[in-house]
Amino acid sequence: MAKKKAKKDVRKIITDKIIEQMQACIASDYKKPWFSIDMMPINAVTKKTYRGMNTFWLGLTGYSVLEFASYKQWESIGAQVRKGEKGHLVIYYMPFEIEDKDTGEKKTIPLLKHSTVFNCSQVDGYEPIVFDNTLNDNKAVKHAEEFVKNCGIEVRNDIGQAFYMPSTDRVHIPKLDQFKDAESYYSVLFHEFTHATGAKTRLDRNLSGKYGDETYAFEELIAELGSAFTMAHLGLESEPREDHAKYLKNWIAALKNDTSFIFQASAKAQLASDWLIEQQKEEKA
Repeated sequence: MAKKKAKKDVRKIITDKIIEQMQACIASDYKKPWFSIDMMPINAVTKKTYRGMNTFWLGLTGYSVLEFASYKQWESIGAQVRKGEKGHLVIYYMPFEIEDKDTGEKKTIPLLKHSTVFNCSQVDGYEPIVFDNTLNDNKAVKHAEEFVKNCGIEVRNDIGQAFYMPSTDRVHIPKLDQFKDAESYYSVLFHEFTHATGAKTRLDRNLSGKYGDETYAFEELIAELGSAFTMAHLGLESEPREDHAKYLKNWIAALKNDTSFIFQASAKAQLASDWLIEQQKEEKA
């Protein structure tokens, strides 16, 4: 009798890969960001952007153009995945009906599923999208400035540090000319804006963590991912803050203890980025 194939633990596979990336980052003295993207990963066939954990996960793949599709999807547009190419996992949730053991009532829960996608550089017969996200383009910076204004979060350039103060609901950040470039400024600013989305009047996250505890580290991870998602939405490359090197070991420990840790952080970061994007007047129109 043939052995039953072991069920693939998608959360563990992805978590282990992320831990590997973080450990490599520590070994290189944090000289290279462990997560940095300048475009949202998109499906090459549906043209829809990947979200949450998939944005984060596909952003780690290292491709210059983040267009992906399944084997069958590539075939549907006349492209062919080259022999021997290794695919990348993406996750999605399917509604699944269960019966409550206590009440006997039926309820629907999200069931984690996965599929495999391939990058556009792994196929023949397809011309990738050409992106021009040059930050030095004044138009890109002007768009970011307008985006910030529409968020409606108060910003003070009155101190040499960047932080969000929940008690006053203000973001403090040095002036733009104190950063090495505009890209670095907006990356830090959207990190703090992500924190601000956690206010009770917005998404009401737990912002009570103290430096060194898991709640604090979890919120910092949300802020780093949220900044990256928002920067990618604007077509700007995110640059993780250097002071987050000290959080890597805490994040690794949390990931080893709980494979849902990064999934939860990614989901909350996506909600935070969505909130900022929803405030945009032009996109609401």
